[in-house]
Amino acid sequence: MEVGLMEEFKSLGYEDGKNINIRHFYMDTQTKYMSPKQRKMRGALAIKKAQALKPTVLVIFDDTAFRFVALPLAKTSHQIVFGGVNVAPERYNAETEFMKSREKPGYNITGVTEESTSDYATQMMKQIIPSAKGMTIISSDMTPFFRHIAEDIIDDIRRNPQNYPIEMKSAHFVKKYSELKRLYSVFNKDDNIDVIHYSSTGLLGDNGEGIKHEEIVRWILENSKKPTYVWMVDWVPMGFFGGAGVNLHLCGRQVAEKVVRVLNGEKAAHIPIEKPKYHTIDINLARAQQLGIPIPSDLLLVADKIYTEMSLCPGYRYKSE
Repeated sequence: MEVGLMEEFKSLGYEDGKNINIRHFYMDTQTKYMSPKQRKMRGALAIKKAQALKPTVLVIFDDTAFRFVALPLAKTSHQIVFGGVNVAPERYNAETEFMKSREKPGYNITGVTEESTSDYATQMMKQIIPSAKGMTIISSDMTPFFRHIAEDIIDDIRRNPQNYPIEMKSAHFVKKYSELKRLYSVFNKDDNIDVIHYSSTGLLGDNGEGIKHEEIVRWILENSKKPTYVWMVDWVPMGFFGGAGVNLHLCGRQVAEKVVRVLNGEKAAHIPIEKPKYHTIDINLARAQQLGIPIPSDLLLVADKIYTEMSLCPGYRYKSE
């Protein structure tokens, strides 16, 4: 997303070191500072740096930075533009008011969300498997982040069922690895479930220790008889069947457009909060072939990325006929 942001800056006449000065602060909360206390500490440090720099506009990427930097600065003099926020803004607004509405934020924060594109992903699955009638959602209940995303998906399905051509039969929030295994074993035999919508990372083992995401995905690939699709298209190369998600590069450019509007004198209060305009369709042909599911040629023609192997099952590769 940041690459797209920088490219759009340049195309709109702004270049770092020439007519604009850009400073970076990386939260590192997914690799280094992972506990709630550490995330809050990193947020406080970012705020301290922003207050010292007094930037014309503060750009925030991702949910952690939004929660621990943008929200504490809501209704201040800082002009803030965000991107890459997965959880619906309304959920954050219920915690700390930062907007009056998406169309007219009203205060000092605007941006571009990265909300789930589960409707697009479900439409893609229906195009691949026209006979599919039932799906289930499996989400991690380990963190509020994944639970909120799954709840947003469920809410959207209930509000806009016409956008979901495969009916949601059930939704499950899991914490334990053994619970996920049990669910997949049940769905393997359930004729009412044709596809599985997955949204989870780490889970707990029976001993209370964390199980890595890669181990969980590998087990799914080795044991599930039904296609699992995702909205996080970064997971498709691992071996998930496919997904339709946000084009992060073009989303970065969309964020940059709003930043430039602030640089040119507009206030964030008057710039609408938007969903991403651009999406990507990713398909794993190796997984599709492994499950015996053909991919329509017209979908392959419009797919943005097509994978012929599964990084977590390297022994299986797509074999062209």
